[in-house]
Amino acid sequence: METETDLLKSIFDHWRENAAEAERVLGKEKAHFFVDIYNDALDIKFALSDAYPNEEVRSLTCGLVIGLWKEIHWLMVMFLAGNYPLLLGRLRFIWELVFRALEADCCEQESGPTVDDKHEWLARNEKSMGWRTPILPLLERLFPMDNQKEIENCFKPTWDTLNCYVHPSAILRDDLIEESGLLFRDAFDEKLANKALHYATEVFELVWLAVLWRFPKAKPRLLSDPNVFKKCPRVRAMLEKSQGPFP
Repeated sequence: METETDLLKSIFDHWRENAAEAERVLGKEKAHFFVDIYNDALDIKFALSDAYPNEEVRSLTCGLVIGLWKEIHWLMVMFLAGNYPLLLGRLRFIWELVFRALEADCCEQESGPTVDDKHEWLARNEKSMGWRTPILPLLERLFPMDNQKEIENCFKPTWDTLNCYVHPSAILRDDLIEESGLLFRDAFDEKLANKALHYATEVFELVWLAVLWRFPKAKPRLLSDPNVFKKCPRVRAMLEKSQGPFP
């Protein structure tokens, strides 16, 4: 009878094979994308702690940055193991997780001064949370454009695509029953791997920009290191131009 240890070993051995194939086909630079994203999360956390030493007891966003390390660890595993649908759905979760926290921080007069207050405020307003609030309003602050429709055209398609991986959509089913057979197993799939990297770049660019627009004093330390935002070049370019924070 197979023990739990035997089962885990067989799973991990299979994942290692998938990871080796990802490295061989994509190259180590692309295959290790989430290593750089993880390092960005660490650097952002240290920069926030230096620039805002007392903010962790007041800002829900600062506290959540720590939790992102675990999320990114699992994204790395999902990517190398070949579970792209789960990874894509989790990207949508991370996007909304951080934007909800920022909404609570920005609405402190309503939500209250402490992390616990903000958590309770979000709980009371949970049913109203989604694209219209807080995603779209925060994007409008990040990317000033002539009208709301421009923001919709730029970012709503990404939001809608990631939603397809949260629900049992036709797009998700198509991905699962393609040649790689992801409905039945984890496997390397070059097309889906590149799709996952594309959307991961978009989401983490938005997440990092939003956090640092809210906490601009953390930017100088981050911009002084050329290795930070290696996989998110738009973040560095926009931070160098920005004045922040959110009004």
